[in-house]
Amino acid sequence: MRSLVSIIVPCYNSETWIAEAIRSALDQTWETKEIVVIDDGSTDGSLSVIKSFGDSIRWETGLNRGGCAARNRGIELAQGDYIQFLDSDDALMPDCIEGKMVMDLGADERACSGVELWAEESSRDMVDYWNLSVYDLEFIIKKGAPSTLAPLHLRKDLAAIGGFRENLRCAQEYDLHLRMAAYLGIRFVSNGMIGAKIRRRGESVSQLAGTYMYSVTASILLHLCQWMENQPDGDREKVASAISQRLTCIARTLHWRGEHKEAAALAATARALHPSWYKSAYRTNVGGVLANIIGFEGFERLHRFLR
Repeated sequence: MRSLVSIIVPCYNSETWIAEAIRSALDQTWETKEIVVIDDGSTDGSLSVIKSFGDSIRWETGLNRGGCAARNRGIELAQGDYIQFLDSDDALMPDCIEGKMVMDLGADERACSGVELWAEESSRDMVDYWNLSVYDLEFIIKKGAPSTLAPLHLRKDLAAIGGFRENLRCAQEYDLHLRMAAYLGIRFVSNGMIGAKIRRRGESVSQLAGTYMYSVTASILLHLCQWMENQPDGDREKVASAISQRLTCIARTLHWRGEHKEAAALAATARALHPSWYKSAYRTNVGGVLANIIGFEGFERLHRFLR
């Protein structure tokens, strides 16, 4: 018997798009599926649209608690061993789930697929790390994680790490996939297919976050340092190096955005964490070596003067 896949759709004020999202879930070629829609206290007509699908879906509504809480509630209600997330303004390709379910994977590997933007958004820059072949812990730390819709999760994995952290206002999928890679040793492996189409709405949480997104990402990485301390020496060394370099990259971005005090504190933390702190943040080896000699703030002042 084919395994049941639960497609979880959190919805908040997505009257314009929610029907298309649900139809894309219903149209999956993988027949053994259920669609669980969590209305997160919408104030528009979203709930009426959701109800119009009748018994073809399961749904629940409640107070507005945020997308992470809605997804976690969907996980609680899900009956499948596999979980596919779908945002209410996005859509799955018809073979999204089947293309991942048929992959031959190792015990520590989880299937994922690529994503593309809707045609009307094709002029926008695509996030360059969303369509790669493999995401392991070191890569996720340094560069980024798959999009929320890309992986096909095992429900037991989500339960093991406690699902989404509901106190995060942005970067939730980065935190989720980072903890999976760290705590469970998971690698996300792409099937090379485009599995979903996404919208990057200007009013979405991730688009509004701005500088705050970088600060939250830094806090997620610092949170990982607590886990790192209990790892074997070789693993701890590798993770510490990756975290220190990513923190320095974030520090430089914050500095460019005028957050000089926060940037300096973050760079100091990165430098104390590992000697390789500067190696990914500067375009040339000379720049990195100079920053290591005169310090982060000294280099940034010099850089501003010379520009």
